[in-house]
Amino acid sequence: MCCPSCHCRVAFERGLLRGTCCKRCNSTILISSAYIRGLMMLSLLVAWGLLWAARVPALLYPTLGEVFGFLAAASLGFPLAFVILTVMVRTMPYVVPPKLVVRDPTTVTTLDLN
Repeated sequence: MCCPSCHCRVAFERGLLRGTCCKRCNSTILISSAYIRGLMMLSLLVAWGLLWAARVPALLYPTLGEVFGFLAAASLGFPLAFVILTVMVRTMPYVVPPKLVVRDPTTVTTLDLN
């Protein structure tokens, strides 16, 4: 991974998720929100795919009906997706390196409630 400002090499660390300073140019860099959203969507798809492969909805449909069986199967996917996401956050940066973006520390969004 490279710093978008000075193009120096940046090692992956947990601080990149919240924002950290580049050691060379001192700009605040973090992982792009699109990469994080992509990981979240991929973990949900994998979780629901695993549930469908394990035929969990087929077990729930006869007892709960089609609508509630689908809702129960879909809601079982969220805890499984969370577990998959915790694994993916640790492993995916080594498989597909995230894009780093520069954050301007002076840009503050307020509600202007004066």
